[in-house]
Amino acid sequence: MRLMPQLRLNSGLQIEHDSAGDGGRGSTDMLGNLTMQRDFGKRASLTQQVLFEAGDQGMQLRSAIGLNMLLRPEWTLSARLEQLRDETTNDGVPTTQGSLQLRRTF
Repeated sequence: MRLMPQLRLNSGLQIEHDSAGDGGRGSTDMLGNLTMQRDFGKRASLTQQVLFEAGDQGMQLRSAIGLNMLLRPEWTLSARLEQLRDETTNDGVPTTQGSLQLRRTF
């Protein structure tokens, strides 16, 4: 969905039910996402993303922010910072990771 000329919103929800799962009691898994992107002309865009997965095993939540920027016609900068909270591992303590890329095209 385009909210404004430079602002877009994408979302999704998926629910899956297995009636024979969990020893015959049934199990339900849910997946969802929400992404907001802001364009700054043709030179840069900023993206905020939230993804979640919930089921019998627990819940996983991932949030990320990303930046793509054209520095010069041949140089592009991309950065991403991501946090993951997973109840099924590491007692739900969040982990954070990031990346930074500088690319030159020839």
